[in-house]
Amino acid sequence: MVTLIEDVRNRLTEIAGILYIDEDWGQLDEFSQNPPVRWPCALVDIVDAAPSNMGSKVQLIDCTVLIRLADTRLNKTSQKAPVNGRNNANSFFGLAQTVYQKLHGWHGTDSHYGTLSRAGFKRVVRDDGIREYHLRFETLLTDTTAQLTFTDLSPDVDAGIIKPSPILQSSS
Repeated sequence: MVTLIEDVRNRLTEIAGILYIDEDWGQLDEFSQNPPVRWPCALVDIVDAAPSNMGSKVQLIDCTVLIRLADTRLNKTSQKAPVNGRNNANSFFGLAQTVYQKLHGWHGTDSHYGTLSRAGFKRVVRDDGIREYHLRFETLLTDTTAQLTFTDLSPDVDAGIIKPSPILQSSS
């Protein structure tokens, strides 16, 4: 799962409009007016993982990846506000659309997980002036970390047929 989070974070770095990308450890929670991020930010976490056994201690995990996309609203957005300010405020939706375009249908190279599929988009109501949206993506991940491994302890034996020596052959 660590690879999945790291791959998603790396993929998000391709989006020029996101100034802070990190694993979500609560940066937007409990920090009052000064969260330790730059705006706009994207915080990545796996919020749900439902495993099913495949045998030999291998599991297939249905994962939900959550992207917390957040920004502060510094521009007026009313219809009487200058058009430039309204456009800047609306660009946040364009950023959310770009995140969707970058992640939906994508998977990392040599990864143990399938393609990501958008599973939801939701606004989070906050009272601190931060605008936050949750983008959920689902994928299937194969976890082989507990898989049994076997070591072949048998001696290296040549399985060829031994031919009798001509000296030992009897003459008839």
